Amino acid sequence: MAKVTYLKTVSDGNLKTVIQRISNLLNKDIIVHSGDRDFVPPGGSKNSLHKAKRAADFHISGVSDGDGFAFCKQNMNSVFDATEAYEFIHHGFYTGTGTQNPQTGAGGQHLHIGHYGRGSYVTFKVEGLTRATKNQYSPTKVLFTSPNGIPVQPEQALNTTNAGANGSPANISESVGKYGKNQINDVIMVQYFLNLANRNMTEANMQFQRFNSIVQNGICAEDTIQAITIFQRDIMGWKEPDGLVEPGGKTLQMLYIAAYNPSDETLLKLNRAKIMIPETNSQEWNGVLAWGNYRKSPNITDAFISKTMRICQELNIKNPSWLMTVMAFETKYTFAPNKKNEAGSTGTGLIQFMKETIDGRIDKKTGKLRPGLGAKLGITHSQLAGMTAERQLDVVKAYFQQFGGKPAQAKDVDDLYFLVLNPVSFGKADDDTVFQSGTAAYRDNKGLDADKDGKVSIGETAQKIRETYQEGLAKYGLKIK
Repeated sequence: MAKVTYLKTVSDGNLKTVIQRISNLLNKDIIVHSGDRDFVPPGGSKNSLHKAKRAADFHISGVSDGDGFAFCKQNMNSVFDATEAYEFIHHGFYTGTGTQNPQTGAGGQHLHIGHYGRGSYVTFKVEGLTRATKNQYSPTKVLFTSPNGIPVQPEQALNTTNAGANGSPANISESVGKYGKNQINDVIMVQYFLNLANRNMTEANMQFQRFNSIVQNGICAEDTIQAITIFQRDIMGWKEPDGLVEPGGKTLQMLYIAAYNPSDETLLKLNRAKIMIPETNSQEWNGVLAWGNYRKSPNITDAFISKTMRICQELNIKNPSWLMTVMAFETKYTFAPNKKNEAGSTGTGLIQFMKETIDGRIDKKTGKLRPGLGAKLGITHSQLAGMTAERQLDVVKAYFQQFGGKPAQAKDVDDLYFLVLNPVSFGKADDDTVFQSGTAAYRDNKGLDADKDGKVSIGETAQKIRETYQEGLAKYGLKIK
């Protein structure tokens, strides 16, 4: 299987997903040689997305930069996410970026991808293909369109009231979804509407199970069927969703409205659910949620808080502030689903999931793969960074579920934290050792070694997490009831 090798750090999970798609579609390895920057290289722009940690430079093995650029432009809907905006640049032999060759005047030819953020277009640019075009960019802005040519972001919202018998000017020729005919153009259209609807419904704080952006490739795989089912169940209120979109049917009508006009009264009537904070079943919680009011992180939304508390209720965790504190500590207060371990381990996300935790590991005795959580959840470790924080809470829940009743037995915040940091230390005394110098685990967590004696004790670890807990209550506590 083709792989992507990162020689430099790329923090933007969306970009990493797109680069992996290019690799998969071409079945070619990709080398990423530039990513996040805190400097401007010779010839570079002061406003470069590299400095914003939203850009990457790369080469596709065995494919010229020109051919790679043409492929991505031609297959735009399969490569990029229709709910985002990008720039994609082919820097040629005579590019003005990078160190110049004094003999030829040439710089470092490469492909560049940048992530603008929310939008529905890609700006394709070429620069430096000839001496005359050095530092001269020729941009072409291309809007995402559905198979029948309707732009993703029309100049004015479409009037769905007069949109035709099925409430949509778009239609499909055959059924799409579970047991559907699944003609390729029909599937692409439904995938396209699902992606737009997902973005709009999330931004409107509608109550539904979040799903990842779907690659618009015309293949009706499990992710497409699941998204249709979720839409029918959570948005349309069907008790028995069939996972099928019929030509001229109600599901297609509502998908179109959700994609183009989410404020339409018809849709709002179907989804009246408000964000509700569930009551805790704990007698030990005083109703103040640590870190619940930490609005410096855009990931702490009402929906995120609601889901975190619901998980604590389902796992019988006595105090939801403990889980919020663990996530704050593990992500350096960002609550970011793409947060990487700063010591260099594979830890990623809300509770720093290790690669082997998700993807599994080889049993030293049998030589066979012992599946990780990913096998049960249908995900891989590399997909974590591309999730929303709210979606990744499902993985957090599954992680704690594997310990049976232990989350409910936690007596304080450090008990819950040890289930993340080192589960075998759960419930041990303060002077017991968690990590010993000379081990990989110590290297990854040596910041906890307060007295620098070469070992991390239970007490040292507990002190750090307790301070984080108190800070979250004192400075950023959110009164729930």
